[in-house]
Amino acid sequence: MLKLIELDKPVSVQPHEGYWLDIGRPDDYEKAIEEFETMKNTLFQ
Repeated sequence: MLKLIELDKPVSVQPHEGYWLDIGRPDDYEKAIEEFETMKNTLFQ
């Protein structure tokens, strides 16, 4: 994103009202695995 700004390219955002979890760290990934079973019906409606 910083590179796009540096190159004077357009950058935008979009609102999101759903569930989102960053899984970039191992502990966050583990949390996602744990939560998936309880949330899968909600996530796949």
